[in-house]
Amino acid sequence: RDSINDHWVNATIPEDFFDDLGKLNYFNNPLLFEGREGAKTPSQLFQFFMSYTIARFDVSLVTLLGVHQGLGHNSFLFGGSKEQVAYYIPKLQSHELRTCFALTEPNHGSDVAGGLETTAVRDGDKWILNGEKRWIGGAHLADVIPVYA
Repeated sequence: RDSINDHWVNATIPEDFFDDLGKLNYFNNPLLFEGREGAKTPSQLFQFFMSYTIARFDVSLVTLLGVHQGLGHNSFLFGGSKEQVAYYIPKLQSHELRTCFALTEPNHGSDVAGGLETTAVRDGDKWILNGEKRWIGGAHLADVIPVYA
């Protein structure tokens, strides 16, 4: 089995990282949501310790995980239709699908309050996106990418 050092030296990501996390069932374990209203967000304390433990080996893996379970996952959870939530959330929580998010723009950075130049216009049952995004961390690994417009 490859060591984390091999991946560090070769600037690669362990292919089984997300698969192994999915097998742990950490992201949709009912114990994480016990006593929490809405059962949408796992315990911050649990997330901290999970991230801390992974960061002891490689902080870039924690960054990928944060992008996936942060704005990537939550874009579907809080902004998706019922159908999208039903389809994507179980696959994202099990890491069957990977995600990130496209927010940062060349002229605005990530300042959504200042307005985004990217537009999304509905055309029948499709959307036409126009604009530019930068610094989409994890895009090369993502299966689905929510775009902020």
